[in-house]
Amino acid sequence: MKLTTVSLLFVLAGLGAQAADSIPVGALVFRGPNSSANAPQTAVPPPGTAGALVFAGPNSSTNASALKTEVRHEEAPGMRPVNRVYISSGSYRFGVELPGGYRVDNLAADQLTMVSKDLSSALGFRVAGKVSDEAKALKPEFYRDLVLEQYPGAKITEEFMMPAACAIGPAFDLQLPGMKGVARSARVTFVPTEAGILQFSITGSAEKVKVSLADFHTLVLTFRASDRNGKLEMPSLPIRI
Repeated sequence: MKLTTVSLLFVLAGLGAQAADSIPVGALVFRGPNSSANAPQTAVPPPGTAGALVFAGPNSSTNASALKTEVRHEEAPGMRPVNRVYISSGSYRFGVELPGGYRVDNLAADQLTMVSKDLSSALGFRVAGKVSDEAKALKPEFYRDLVLEQYPGAKITEEFMMPAACAIGPAFDLQLPGMKGVARSARVTFVPTEAGILQFSITGSAEKVKVSLADFHTLVLTFRASDRNGKLEMPSLPIRI
C-alpha cells in the first residue's frame, strides 16, 4: 500500500499523539539543550503533558565544560556494592555514587543528569565556569547572580552554606516558574575548586524535592574530584555490621 504525503503526515501525527499520551501525570518532561527549554515557561502545559513538570535545567553557558560520563558497578570483599558515575572534564576526573532509584540520563553535553525512576525529580552536576577572585572568596552576591542567571524567573527563598565535594560553598533554595497547578523548586550549591566552579542541583516538584534531599546529600557528600593530573581517589564503603 502506497502512502501519499497527506496520509503519511496523519500517521506521524498519530504516533506523536500516542507518545504524548504516554507521559505520566506529574512526570518531568525533559528537553535537550537545542530546544526552547531555556525560554520562559508558559502557564498552560502543552497537549498531552497536563500536570507534568518541564525540567529545563540551568541555562547552558559557554563557560561550562563538556563532560564525558561512565557508570560502573563496583564490588570488593568486605565492601558495600555501589554504582558510581565517573566524569571527565578536560584533564580533571570526578566520581560520585549513583543514588538508589536514579539513572543517568544526560541530555546536555555540559551537565550530568540523574533522573528518578518516577521522573519526578532530577539531580544535576556541571562545571559552571572558571574560578574568579569573587568566586574563590565565596562572595554571596557573586553566586546569587550566577544562580539567578541560570534559572530565569526563579525566586530565592533561602540561602546558606553547606558542605559539598569535601569543601563548603553557598547553597540556594529556589522557587521556580511552574506550569498551571504545579509548584516547582530546586536546591543548588556551588563549590569553587581548581577544576572550576562545581555546581550541584536537585530539581522537581516542591513536594518531591523536599522528600528527596537525602539523594541530593548523597550526590554532594560522595562526590570526589581529582588533582590537575587526573588522579582520582574514591573512598571505600565498608559493609555495616
